[in-house]
Amino acid sequence: MSDKMAKFDEMLALYADADAEGRELLLKRFWDTFGRRCAVFVSDLSGFSRLTQRYSIIHFLSIIRQCRRLLFPLIEDSGGWPIKATADNMYAGFPTAAAAIETSIAMQRRLVEHNQGRHADEHIGLCVGIGYGDILMIEGHDFFGHELNLAFKLGEDVAEAGEILVTRAALDAAGPDRYEHEPRTVTVSGVTIPHGSMVY
Repeated sequence: MSDKMAKFDEMLALYADADAEGRELLLKRFWDTFGRRCAVFVSDLSGFSRLTQRYSIIHFLSIIRQCRRLLFPLIEDSGGWPIKATADNMYAGFPTAAAAIETSIAMQRRLVEHNQGRHADEHIGLCVGIGYGDILMIEGHDFFGHELNLAFKLGEDVAEAGEILVTRAALDAAGPDRYEHEPRTVTVSGVTIPHGSMVY
């Protein structure tokens, strides 16, 4: 466990045992130590269950590898930072909502080019959710926050292949009229999420 992760874990243990006043102090310490306002990106790949059943897990793992090889450089080139990749999900942070949106559009366009001339079962279908707000960031390891939860629900549960769904907070941060989008609202797990589906 890294020093940052160890510190975060230690503070969580202290919070669990603290009284109300102690928890208030620890909350401030959490945000002072790990807090960051940024855009968050969560992606999912479509077709996991179908392709794994039809071929094998190796087939889909190969697609995941190709996806990361194609897209991670776009994140880094735009000033973003990959946080983690688990199964067919990718997580990243960006300094601005605009950077997250523009990078996601570049990703989708790169995948359109990649998929051309390939069999449908070799296509990479990316589903994206983007949020913006105050995040607890353990750089190089993990991150947590309300807007991250919303971005995860949009990218994992709502978006179809090729879609980029952006929370209201992220749209406002980027400039509400800066990007063409279709306004939508969805309720997932009891949480109502106003968002926009990007037109690109």
